[in-house]
Amino acid sequence: MDPIVHFEIPVDTMDRAKKFYASIFGWNLQDWPMPDGSNYVGIRTTPIDEKTRLPLKPGAINGGMMKRNDTITYPIIAANVKS
Repeated sequence: MDPIVHFEIPVDTMDRAKKFYASIFGWNLQDWPMPDGSNYVGIRTTPIDEKTRLPLKPGAINGGMMKRNDTITYPIIAANVKS
């Protein structure tokens, strides 16, 4: 079975969502300003190897949050599939 490797959550109110996910799940959130002026929030659910940026725990995943828009309206789940 192909593993899930990443998730993204579109949100309506970024500050409210950041407070919610940090307080409920204890996720580490980091703002990443984008070239278009928007803000992507990196979500760490688990520690990573700083060199590879991959989770240290096998099977663990991290993700991100962005402002909901016309293109991204539902959560995205990414799987690593063979091409």
